[in-house]
Amino acid sequence: MRILPLTVLACFSNFIWADTPDNYQQEIQEVEAHAKLLLEKIKSKDKYELEALNNYRELENSLSAIECPNYSYTAYTIEHGGESLLYLVAANSISRSVIIGRHFVTKIDGGVADTLNIASSTNGCIDLGEPKEDAAAMYVTSLDPYPNEFHVVQSQLNTIPLYVGTSYATWLVSDGRVSLVKLHKDA
Repeated sequence: MRILPLTVLACFSNFIWADTPDNYQQEIQEVEAHAKLLLEKIKSKDKYELEALNNYRELENSLSAIECPNYSYTAYTIEHGGESLLYLVAANSISRSVIIGRHFVTKIDGGVADTLNIASSTNGCIDLGEPKEDAAAMYVTSLDPYPNEFHVVQSQLNTIPLYVGTSYATWLVSDGRVSLVKLHKDA
């Protein structure tokens, strides 16, 4: 019975861009591009050593107040659109969990991380747990109007589609793509 709603939602996922406003198309393309580059770094185990940053201690102090206590974090950097981005990806050492938050991203310029503008994937620590063998998908909500690169990465790392509900729409994240499932009436 639980699979029926997901099956119904999946039927509507073919109209990816037809009803998506132009302003979100660009953002979603950025999310997908960042996720692809980040996933390549994660899979190749191309980690970034935070100690290489000129302001490592300052970054460490900034993160200590906002990191999730039960997660370990691995740093990766990507280059995209002329920017260097530092990603801190959370992991749970106990199981192969789908961790939606908290992950972090900030810009790096000249070996200095922007500690004043660290973006968090969520407001809280959200672990959806390990996907069950017979699970068709998982569902999560987001305060942002569309999924972020961490939704895309977690979906791919755990090989499970994620439905992301926002105040704007319901989205499907699968195979590295973000697809519009349904716009909400007030959007």
